[in-house]
Amino acid sequence: MQEKNFLALKNFYLYRKTQIFTFILAIILALVATVTTDANANTNHSPAFILNNVSEVNSIYPVVSDQSSSVTLQVSAPSTSIGKGQTARYSVSIDRSNFTNPVELGLTELNDNPTPGITFAYSTNFTTDNIVTLDIITREQTPLGTYNFVITGKASGITISDSTPLTLAVSSVQQDFALSLSPNPLSVKPGETANFTLDSTNKTLGNISLSVSGLPANATNGLPLKIKFPVTLPIITSSNTPAGTYTITVTGVSGNLTRTASTTLTVQNVNVTKSVGLQVSQATTTIGQGQTASYFVSINRTNFTPSIELGLTVVGGETIPGLTFSYSQNPTTANGVTLNITTTKSTPIKSYSFVVTGKAPGITIADSNVLTLVVSSLSQQDFSLSLSPGSY
Repeated sequence: MQEKNFLALKNFYLYRKTQIFTFILAIILALVATVTTDANANTNHSPAFILNNVSEVNSIYPVVSDQSSSVTLQVSAPSTSIGKGQTARYSVSIDRSNFTNPVELGLTELNDNPTPGITFAYSTNFTTDNIVTLDIITREQTPLGTYNFVITGKASGITISDSTPLTLAVSSVQQDFALSLSPNPLSVKPGETANFTLDSTNKTLGNISLSVSGLPANATNGLPLKIKFPVTLPIITSSNTPAGTYTITVTGVSGNLTRTASTTLTVQNVNVTKSVGLQVSQATTTIGQGQTASYFVSINRTNFTPSIELGLTVVGGETIPGLTFSYSQNPTTANGVTLNITTTKSTPIKSYSFVVTGKAPGITIADSNVLTLVVSSLSQQDFSLSLSPGSY
């Protein structure tokens, strides 16, 4: 009896175990079916990605397979005229429809033989932009004439038609230009550099000659020899550059055209000690009537380089008959000059005292030390006689 009960209990246990296993298996199968369905649904909406290789640049870009794609190249203002050695600029529109991948641009001349001296460049190439700039650059050796081009494009997975033709006329017509200088005005202290910006409305001028005028004394311009507009024009002052306001003018010559631009430079008046001292060497000289006495006058300058006007004053203020004076250079920017005092036979025999005077704008110059001139009879002047004819 006990053995029969044990077998019944064992069979019941195996039956329940089979039911539980079947139930768990059903749940697992249901979950797998749900995941598979979701995965298939997501596959219908997820973009595919492909690896493109254009111009040796590898990138991954999305591809929309259920829409048509196209790219059209358009040139605004397709006809341009320039002179030799100049650059023509065109705006190129890249009209895209369902296409965002990079486009590699080129330029083809509609001519059997390439024209010498013509090159081109895009502002960006292998580009995802919708607008780019095309520069066609000529050289002095480019022949005069009219040239036609088309813009080409290529990209992975699409065929791009050439643009409509664009025309470039290369002529000998002189291209006009205008110059500008900024800022205006500009102020510096002596010894500082004033940096102006020089610009031109035509930045592609082939040959242009520039000159600068109106600089203050003891200042130079640092305009570079090779010009690419806009360019910095440095005006370099020194510690001796006089204070004042100056008009700086740049003159540009290209072909038969001359254009100018001006600005104002102010050199500030700073508290710099300036002085000029006058010193006469060999202060006492003796000569005879009708002779000339020479003196060397030293001009000792401190922070002052402008011209000085020299004079000569008789101590006591008397007027001396037959006496005149002159300097080797007057007015002068030198540091020393020669003073010549000339007498005549009418100059009284006497001792005279003088001082050298000086004057210049913006400074007071003290008189020199006293110099003395002694006019004497000296020795008897020699003479010779002659008779003619030689015989009678």
